[in-house]
This record gives sequence, structure tokens and C-alpha cells, in this order.
Amino acid sequence: MREGRGVLVTGAAHGIGRATAARLAAAGARVCAVDRERASPPPGGCALVAELAELGALPDVVRQAEEEVGPLDALV
Repeated sequence: MREGRGVLVTGAAHGIGRATAARLAAAGARVCAVDRERASPPPGGCALVAELAELGALPDVVRQAEEEVGPLDALV
């Protein structure tokens, strides 16, 4: 991932999602972590709480993430 890219990382409260968010942030990405549980925001990023199993939630999550970190380039 190139430095400065906006990334929305799902499942970021625990495990692989949390590690992915931290790794991308360390590489210089602008990361917004999202989970149905409260996630810790990565350095310089944001954290959102949402249930993405409800497809109607995705547009609002993308809008909120872009307000926080700017345009998104990837969804993980």
C-alpha cells in the first residue's frame, strides 16, 4: 500500500483486522478501523462502530470514514 492512501479496515477491533490496520498505518496509509465493537483508532486514523452485515450501513460508514481520513482507496 502506498503512503497516503485511504483505507477502510473492517473487523479491526481484534485479531487480523486489528493487525492489518496497525500495519497499514505504520506504512503511512490513512486508516479508518471499523468493527461492530469499539476498535482503537490507528495512529493518525479513526475508528467507527458499525454492523457491516447490514448492507445499508456501508454507505454511511464510507461517508464517515472519508470525513475523517479523506478519500478511500481500498477496503479490507
